[in-house]
Amino acid sequence: MVEPTFVTEALSPGHDVFACGPEPMLAAVAKLEPAAQLAWEAPMACGHGACYGCAVQIDGEIKRLCVEGPVLAAEAVAA
Repeated sequence: MVEPTFVTEALSPGHDVFACGPEPMLAAVAKLEPAAQLAWEAPMACGHGACYGCAVQIDGEIKRLCVEGPVLAAEAVAA
């Protein structure tokens, strides 16, 4: 893309989608493409899931990105 636009405007159906970025953008991508893989950004202090520094809430559930991610399926977010 040369012109500034929302990533959701550039999505076309029928492609594999892998997205990395801020949570609002990932939620928008998940709504348009439930089969997408989403890479969440979070600081990972311990890398073992003990400190919960990388925890995000997805669909009412806490996910530790260092253990259960950082790449998560979009269908868990789109609900």
